[in-house]
Amino acid sequence: MLHSLAKRVYHSHLYSLLEDIGVSDSFADVYWRIQFAFSEDVVTRTVNDISASFYTKTRSEFTRFRDPTLNGEIKVLEEILESLNTDDVFYDIGANVGLHACFASKIINSGSVVAIEPHSKSAQRLNENIGLNNESVIIREVGFSSENTSAKLVIPTDQAGSVGDVRPESGNHREKHPEIQLVRGDDKIIDDNLPVPDVLKIDVDGGEYDVLAGLRRTIESGGCQTIFCEIHPGALKDYNTTESDVLSLLQDWKYSITKMEISHNSRIDEYYIRADK
Repeated sequence: MLHSLAKRVYHSHLYSLLEDIGVSDSFADVYWRIQFAFSEDVVTRTVNDISASFYTKTRSEFTRFRDPTLNGEIKVLEEILESLNTDDVFYDIGANVGLHACFASKIINSGSVVAIEPHSKSAQRLNENIGLNNESVIIREVGFSSENTSAKLVIPTDQAGSVGDVRPESGNHREKHPEIQLVRGDDKIIDDNLPVPDVLKIDVDGGEYDVLAGLRRTIESGGCQTIFCEIHPGALKDYNTTESDVLSLLQDWKYSITKMEISHNSRIDEYYIRADK
């Protein structure tokens, strides 16, 4: 009933009026809060005829998994799944609560899925979601970067499903942001004897160049055939890099690059690229 009422309002003259006077976002906010309060805490989504279930215990999780477009990423997820073979090694870097890792684990059985997520609460939910789907995924509660260091994770709320960027550990210690560990991907793969990836997905809100630079030895070894990477032009500047730096690095490694648009009102200038050998 609530969904039906909201649908009618969204497509009515009333909603146009709400937009004109600048309160449509407030209406949407109230709608999602009510929906969250009265919904079950598990949702099952089907993509490419593959189904996976996810907990939606926080509002961030709820709005992502209840959104038909998965916050604009459903087309990217479809293409990732189409690229995977049963014996591949798939790395989900910036795994959050496991959208890509859970779906990938439904395809890969003789290979491996490796999920990299530095935020402890999201990593905990990631582990719970993997268990909910009765799958096996290698989880590392770290962030991949170009060096081994500590950082502060800047997120709107310290709960599962939140996304954000990092600041140097030497930043303002009065700010209440969780501390995370950043490691060079090359080092972590060797130290933990992890399998070399065939397919990478990278979504790290501005740290994409640093992630790739920290995986230089692994990528230059020639095993990784496909890289899906979300580009955040604005956030990249906070890391003193640009989208051109990311694209040039991949081109130097002889990848061909295809741009993949993301259409969602939560996105500003972000887009995905697919890089293939």
